[in-house]
Amino acid sequence: MIPSVISEQLVCSFVFYHAQDLRRGIRYRGELYEFVREFKVDDRLLAYRIICELANQGNEMLITVSQTHYTGWINLRSQGYQQWSETQHQGRKLIETI
Repeated sequence: MIPSVISEQLVCSFVFYHAQDLRRGIRYRGELYEFVREFKVDDRLLAYRIICELANQGNEMLITVSQTHYTGWINLRSQGYQQWSETQHQGRKLIETI
């Protein structure tokens, strides 16, 4: 599955509470996404590689683009979201090593 790439101006951002933690989120086209990682504008290829890897694991991913950075987001309804969320928020930041 190929992640959608959209302008950051098209999303509505919010903060939500999940598993005893405050998390960043966005709403886009009626779907909710959680923040995965932010990348400098110079790291465009790294951003696509990491977000596509998560998409290849069956997750619906989204990349927002601004003039200064790219941001990866995972759909809260994705089949692998729960596992990803537990892994990320237990201090094992596996995505940093991809």
